[in-house]
Amino acid sequence: MFHNNVVEALPSADNLPWRPLEARYIHLERTKALLMLVLLVVASIVLWLLLAEPLLLWLLPLAFVVGTANLLYHHAAVKRFGYVVREHDIQSIKGLYWRTQTALSYCRIQHVTINQGPWQRKLALAQLNLYSAGSASAELVIPGLDEQQAQTLRQWLLEQAEIKAPDHD
Repeated sequence: MFHNNVVEALPSADNLPWRPLEARYIHLERTKALLMLVLLVVASIVLWLLLAEPLLLWLLPLAFVVGTANLLYHHAAVKRFGYVVREHDIQSIKGLYWRTQTALSYCRIQHVTINQGPWQRKLALAQLNLYSAGSASAELVIPGLDEQQAQTLRQWLLEQAEIKAPDHD
């Protein structure tokens, strides 16, 4: 039988043992942001050369600044992502300036999927998507997991969701 007991003192989320993402994923995101920087700079040079307009020369430093800011932001944001698996729920924390912490109780998990893009497959990485009952999109997303770890965690979460499901008798 399901019981929803009153919690007198809320636990602190500040001291949770957050797990970081795989170093390979951090490297992949940094490489993609660096590639974007190079593409922005090359595109601005090509545009300047094709149009032969001296006023468009300002595009080069702008592209460099925007690309570098994108690189630094993505690197820092990926390094600040964390997740933790607890007794009754799984939580993630993300964001650089605006921090978002999401907790999903095992009894709310409807299904769990694993996504892999071509670069992730090459590096044996995966993204875990957790869906709750009544939600059209993933309620909690954990990118940058080791492929085998994602498979193991998916199976374990599905078992927990089945075990922790409330009785409907």
